[in-house]
Amino acid sequence: MARKSLNLSDDTVGWLCALSEEALAARWMLDEIHGFPKTRPTDTTSYTYGKINAHNVVIAKVPTGQTGKSGAARMTGQFCRGFQSIRNFLFVGIGGSVPRNSYTTPELKDNEFIHLGDVVVGSPSWAGVPAI
Repeated sequence: MARKSLNLSDDTVGWLCALSEEALAARWMLDEIHGFPKTRPTDTTSYTYGKINAHNVVIAKVPTGQTGKSGAARMTGQFCRGFQSIRNFLFVGIGGSVPRNSYTTPELKDNEFIHLGDVVVGSPSWAGVPAI
């Protein structure tokens, strides 16, 4: 059976991944995988297109060899230029933990820190400000 192909304007959720492992996990979350719409020839980001429930999703992965902040910034810029209909962005990643600094926060107990396996959801405190 042929995969359904959509236009770039059909996707409404963007899922950004810095690592291949994150992109693979994201792909497994899709209910169905779509074909590949045409992207700009200068766009080096790897994309997977699909659907979760009623939402058309495009998953973007930083190109191989482009790591760190500059790779993520380049991917995000290409993504925003190519998919202008995206209304919701997810940047889901893996991380070991947030280190504890007993010198600056000695009053915090061990269970008040972020550890491996914890889920952290951030939202901006006011419009236009990114969240962690």
